[in-house]
Amino acid sequence: MQNKMSIPRFLIPFLVLLQTWSLSFQYHRIPTRPKYSIRRCRPTFLKSTDTSITAELPADSSDEDAHYLSLALSQARTPPFGSTYPNPPVGCVIVSPSSEILGSGHHPVAGWPHAEVFALFQVAGRVESGESAAVNVAAGNPGPEVTGLMEEYKEDGSSMFKGCAVNSTAYVTLEPCCHFGRTPPCAVSLLEAGVSRVVVGCRDPNPKVDGGGFKLLSDAGVEVVIVDDEGCAAVADNFLKRMNYIVEGKMLGEEEERGEKIKKAKAMAGELKRTGEIATLSLAKGKVWGAKFLEELDKLLWENDFVVVRDAGVKNKEAKEYGKKIVEEMVGVRVVQCVGHTITLYRPK
Repeated sequence: MQNKMSIPRFLIPFLVLLQTWSLSFQYHRIPTRPKYSIRRCRPTFLKSTDTSITAELPADSSDEDAHYLSLALSQARTPPFGSTYPNPPVGCVIVSPSSEILGSGHHPVAGWPHAEVFALFQVAGRVESGESAAVNVAAGNPGPEVTGLMEEYKEDGSSMFKGCAVNSTAYVTLEPCCHFGRTPPCAVSLLEAGVSRVVVGCRDPNPKVDGGGFKLLSDAGVEVVIVDDEGCAAVADNFLKRMNYIVEGKMLGEEEERGEKIKKAKAMAGELKRTGEIATLSLAKGKVWGAKFLEELDKLLWENDFVVVRDAGVKNKEAKEYGKKIVEEMVGVRVVQCVGHTITLYRPK
């Protein structure tokens, strides 16, 4: 194997910004991007076409890798499942060279750190359990300790993890992010911690990532193993569909065409209502929809042509505005009709 030239760590933040700009430029050329595919997991030679990264699951360590990746998948499935919308559920386990689990974590809620960071909180000794900290955040009770860590992470970023996981292996269900959003990039945090190997169960087709996390890690000398794992893809299924929808440009066209499609959609939805075959999602009076509600609605819209949202707390005159607010939180969804307490939605496929 050829030796890779390591990049000085002080240059990494500048490379991330450059890469983010490059990926943002590519985002505007989405129609020409390759389609993301979910393939059956198999320990064979794999290649990432966009980044020219190759990875092979070594025969002498495939069972061990599969074991720890399954633990990361269990993290991603930690209840309350569905609380991460619009982000995907992701799990991470960090293992020492002597096969000791140093830290585990999962992404609890959008706006909070991702799975890799909660695992690193534990590795760095900042929390007793990354998993428990994430569970408390998802339950709406992060506590002052974790809230303080969140603010510190936003302020100092990856520097708080410097050297805490030297020569360790990180097992992550989805490709580590490489862009600055509401939190710093996870790929940079793994590099700062000293992780030398990253095993990933599924590539992230988000145009802001899409192989960029792999490339950032690989360019810095980290061994990247890409395993197309069915379980890791399945746990983030709705998210992957949303990203593919964006990448493939399946949005409604001009206003004239949009109006014609909605007119046809109304007729189709009306027929399903008459036969009682239309999917329905109800919200009791006084309840406010949040991440779990949107995740369930998103799932229903992939599985059905139309979905009726029935909210007992919505007045007749408020239904249209209510429908607009729901649509703003979703990808490619349109309001077909608002009648009484109900809003009929569909997503062109």
